[in-house]
Amino acid sequence: MNQIEKDIYRTHSDSPTFSKNINFIKMLKEVLISYSVYDIEIGYVQGLNMIAGVLLFHIKSAEQTFWTLVEMMDDQ
Repeated sequence: MNQIEKDIYRTHSDSPTFSKNINFIKMLKEVLISYSVYDIEIGYVQGLNMIAGVLLFHIKSAEQTFWTLVEMMDDQ
């Protein structure tokens, strides 16, 4: 989880919505950890935080963001 911790604070760090909102940061962390456990073949890769961050910004729900991310990644 160490890489997730590092990357969460790098996610769109120039935006107050992303970098200053504690609730958003908690939800993003939840999405990324859940995805890394869900897809053990891929796990967590750098850059996934940027995709999940944008999704979460628009969807506003950690659970719905997680399932959207799953659908996107399964659609490869």
